[in-house]
Order: sequence, then C-alpha cells, then structure tokens
Amino acid sequence: MKHGTYYIGITKNIKNRVALHNLGRARSTKSRRPWKLIASKAASTRSEAAIEEKRLKTIKKRVLLENAIKTFQN
Repeated sequence: MKHGTYYIGITKNIKNRVALHNLGRARSTKSRRPWKLIASKAASTRSEAAIEEKRLKTIKKRVLLENAIKTFQN
C-alpha cells in the first residue's frame, strides 16, 4: 500500500467489505484508498473474531503486527 497503513476489521463478506472501502463508503478509510486484501482469518464466532481483532489492533510495533499477519496470509 502506498499509504503504509493496515485496516483490521470484522466482516462476513470480505469481497464486499474491500469494495465498500475502495468506493469510499467507509469514512474512516476513505482518504487512504485504494485498499488491497493481504490476509484474512476465519473465526467460528463473531466473539472469537472480535477477540482476534482487538489483539491485532493492540499490537503497537509494526514488525510484530506484520509477523502476526504472516501467520494467516492468503
């Protein structure tokens, strides 16, 4: 990504979610388009997904976040 940021979120439909972000329909990501899916991880429940999302969002060092993402890259 040319803007050098990652978006971490929960969705049931990844293709639709990425498309909405790239169309500018998400205020929080509108200014940093385009977005490219680099990894995804399936969860059994929304609760499980929320726990993983929180874990990833609390990683402060970029290298640690990138290492975590590598463990479930597409």
